[in-house]
Amino acid sequence: MLPKNVLLLINEYSKPVTRPDWRTIKILTQYRLFINIQNNIYKKDLFYNLYKSMETTEWFYTLNYISRLGIESYIHKHKTYNNNLIVDLLKMEGIRHAQKVYIENLYKIEL
Repeated sequence: MLPKNVLLLINEYSKPVTRPDWRTIKILTQYRLFINIQNNIYKKDLFYNLYKSMETTEWFYTLNYISRLGIESYIHKHKTYNNNLIVDLLKMEGIRHAQKVYIENLYKIEL
């Protein structure tokens, strides 16, 4: 057991100083962050660096792949025929939007 003064220090420094309501704040997912910085990418270096960091993630790859080639192509390429994996893929934030973008682009090509 740690001394009382050490426990008190740990307790004080583990509290968020800037946001006392941190437990009630909605979690900022990667997709929401992506949407927020997408339009501001060249305004600040921070946004640009965040975007560049996102480009290396599997989520970003999946989002772009599906928006360009469709979810069926992604599933075929990655051999994720297991229904649970397909359901998990559809639960990922932004994937349904990427599929919608893909379908809209198909209609534009056909017209």
